[in-house]
Amino acid sequence: MDKNMRTPLLRFKGFTDDWEQCKLSQFYDFSKGKGLSLNSFYEGKDSLGIAYGHLYTKYTEVINKVNLSTYDDNGVLSRKGDLLFPGSSTVPFGTAQSNAIMLDNVKLGGDVIIARAKDLSVYAPFVSYQINAQRSKLFPITVGTTITHMYGKDIANIEYMFPKFDEQEKIGRTLESLDSLITLHQRKYDKLVNIKKSLLEKMFPQNGESIPRLRFKGFTDAWEQYKLGDLGFFKSNGVDKLSKPNEIPVNLLNYMDVYNRREVSNKNANELMQVTAKPSQLIENSVMKNDVFFTPTSETPQDIGRVYVIEETLNNTVYSYHLMRFRPNQGTYYPNFPNYSLMTENVRKQFFLAAKGVQRYVISKADFESIVDTIPEYKEQAKIGEFFRSIDSLITLHQRKYEKLQNIKKALLQKMFV
Repeated sequence: MDKNMRTPLLRFKGFTDDWEQCKLSQFYDFSKGKGLSLNSFYEGKDSLGIAYGHLYTKYTEVINKVNLSTYDDNGVLSRKGDLLFPGSSTVPFGTAQSNAIMLDNVKLGGDVIIARAKDLSVYAPFVSYQINAQRSKLFPITVGTTITHMYGKDIANIEYMFPKFDEQEKIGRTLESLDSLITLHQRKYDKLVNIKKSLLEKMFPQNGESIPRLRFKGFTDAWEQYKLGDLGFFKSNGVDKLSKPNEIPVNLLNYMDVYNRREVSNKNANELMQVTAKPSQLIENSVMKNDVFFTPTSETPQDIGRVYVIEETLNNTVYSYHLMRFRPNQGTYYPNFPNYSLMTENVRKQFFLAAKGVQRYVISKADFESIVDTIPEYKEQAKIGEFFRSIDSLITLHQRKYEKLQNIKKALLQKMFV
């Protein structure tokens, strides 16, 4: 915002007029939806409907598509360009948002606050983006504790800055295009994650079997079962998250690095947590190529035993005492194969059953050693490992594009409104 508070920091070429401060009531009449219980909704497109809870769980700033229908004959029919607000929420300030619906004749349920434009002087997506970019303006009119509420008469009195319609439309359409790209990469990411999950089920033997359902051509031998303790050596007792005098500064591979499978190499190892270690710990707790790290503790047994393979020896790096290191015998595993074989449903179930605890669950070294993995010959491991590496690369690509676009959108929302 400039010093006169009348124009945004970032503006399209050709627009120079000051924006005007107006109450929403100048442009909109407020009303509410009607009926539509949550159990009346189903997947379908024959009688489209929206309940207030859908606004903050299923939709973003602009609604161009609705996939839920309702058996309920109630509901107020939408008009293209309506602004919708949830009248209630169980989330603190969950009502402080807006959705512009760009569809006619969608049933709007009770506790959906409807703002209907009095004329064609406002572009609904622009208004919705601005309201969501400045959610804090709605906080003072949100009332309640366990369940919060918001009312149309109060929203009507909130003031926002408005340019002329052409500039509203330019801003709104730009952000809509950006949202389309964000949605595209989110869908590609979700699709690839589901494909990977399905392939993990099909390309690894299930329920004690020795041959997977889906296999690369040329491989026919049965897979064999081994206890991890027979395939390598486990070591816990990592390094504390402390810096002590007279010790050596080192990089620390931590629990969340493994849990999130953070890409770590010697190029970025110095971005890890910085602690100190004894000379003996640099040797005993080293992080070497093909080391496999597990998360041996978790708040839930379902989430325990996350695995991550280190792809190169990390200089001057040790691992945290919150981790379990598994160093496979040479030639046992193709380097990245454990990233996938040890995350299959069969192995995950073993981790779940081995986890002990109440508020926090733990898998002991002995239990890790008893976990059984089913593996093929080395060449087939290599084929599978590289195949899944390519899928992971695509997943990471779309995730990064999605995150980059989200950051661009965040920056634009801060700079394109007054």
